[in-house]
This record gives sequence, structure tokens and C-alpha cells, in this order.
Amino acid sequence: MAFLRKYILNPQEFTFSPELLNRMQSETLDDFEGTAYGPTIDYQLHSVALAIQESALSRLYSPIQLNRLNENVNRFKPGEQPYTMHEMFAGVRGSIWGDGGLPANTSTFGRQLQMVIWRD
Repeated sequence: MAFLRKYILNPQEFTFSPELLNRMQSETLDDFEGTAYGPTIDYQLHSVALAIQESALSRLYSPIQLNRLNENVNRFKPGEQPYTMHEMFAGVRGSIWGDGGLPANTSTFGRQLQMVIWRD
């Protein structure tokens, strides 16, 4: 969870220099008349970042993963602290909305993820 919070759900991790972003663009294809066609030339960084984040969240909230967390409680000796489903939910919520449960002052990447989570 620490890895996901630091590298995947942290909106600051998707911040790149304008110089790099200006060099990352899709190639357009010319037809026989010299007309270029294809996707937009701008690199769709927000779409890529959201796809990475949604993939991670989809895996975390899969029924198989949630069942493993639920069963994990039974594998520990009395007194040991297993990682629980509640801790995972709290960690994800804190990463997306801020650790206080309030909307975090975040970048456009964080806001985009918040909008997708809110919509679903």
C-alpha cells in the first residue's frame, strides 16, 4: 500500500517538465494528398495517468483481493496485527481525498482521479 500511495495514487508523481511533455507527442500520418490525420499531437498524460491509477484501484478492489484481505485476519496469531480491509480502504481514501477525509489540495491529476471516484 505504501508503494501505491507514493507512486501511483500520489498526483505529484505525474508531474513532468514542460520540455519533456513538449517532446512527447503522437506521430501523425500523412495520406497521399499530404493531409495529416491521426490522434491529437499532444501526449495525453492525464489519460495515461488515470489509466494507471484506475488499473491499480481495480486490482485493489477486485473480489479476489478483498477476499484475501478478509481471510488474512485468520492467519495471524493472537496479538499480531494483520493488514485489514479497513486499513486498505482508509489508505486509499487518504491518498485520493487527503488524510483528513477532506478534499486534498492537489494537482489536476488528483482532481481527475477524485472526479472518477466520485462519479462511480
